[in-house]
Amino acid sequence: MPPSCRLRPAKPDDLDVVLPWAPDAEAMRRWAGPSIGFPVSRQQLWENLHHVAGEAFVLCLAPGEEIVGFGQVMHREDDYAHLARIIVAPARRGQGLGRVLCRELLRVAPTFLPVQAFSLYVYPDNARARALYRSLGFADVREERGFLRMEKLGLALP
Repeated sequence: MPPSCRLRPAKPDDLDVVLPWAPDAEAMRRWAGPSIGFPVSRQQLWENLHHVAGEAFVLCLAPGEEIVGFGQVMHREDDYAHLARIIVAPARRGQGLGRVLCRELLRVAPTFLPVQAFSLYVYPDNARARALYRSLGFADVREERGFLRMEKLGLALP
């Protein structure tokens, strides 16, 4: 990870920074999934983030600890850590921070979950995200309810 980046557990107040990154119903659906309505309050989203075992994280950029990314790691299946709600600040996209965020989520998940593999869902038409996930070792598995399920076996980081 670049020395200027730091992953830390998210706090409810962090959602005040993150929620505007999904400024309309379509952007919210694509980021947070179909179960989250729009608009959504910080409290509603925070409660939803914690309905399963796992943690939410923010990626901060020094020197001012600017929040530039958000992601969630959940325990959803035997030996799988599930990455979810991955987003980078719109003004910071295209700078490699999505890769940094995902690598850090992959690195930290085994420290608090029993995990031997990873999974995530992505919309099939999200070519940039799919390319990023493939470069991190994820492979397409199957379509489920309009999403593409991708999996990465093992804990090795690319």
